Amino acid sequence: MINQVFRAAQLRRDEQWDVHLVVANDDLSADDAFIELRNFGMKLVGLTDSIDAAPVWDVDLTQERMALVFGKETGGIPREAELQLDILATVPQVARGNLNVANAAAIVTYERHRQLQQAMKAPQSQPLLKKPRTVQ
Repeated sequence: MINQVFRAAQLRRDEQWDVHLVVANDDLSADDAFIELRNFGMKLVGLTDSIDAAPVWDVDLTQERMALVFGKETGGIPREAELQLDILATVPQVARGNLNVANAAAIVTYERHRQLQQAMKAPQSQPLLKKPRTVQ
């Protein structure tokens, strides 16, 4: 059942979005998963609250083959797994606490999309502005 849910959550869009939600089997270790991802030519980007992590907007997310690694909402990415990642990034917050994984994933995929759009120098759509009100 859970595999059907995650397959249904896979996204494919024509506008430079190519995002796949992949959940590893319970018996697959982080070491083995990272080895497999590297064999596919993936750069491993970990989203963490580590003090060594760069703000997500300072990380180049335009690379073609990249795996975003998210940890659990409590505890994050285990330290031994963090040491194997190529890049550590974070979504800075004003208040203490953690974002839930869904929110973090949404922010990071949006930032990737924004960076790709900027890299292509595609014209951004202008925000809709309200017409000034006239008092009669």
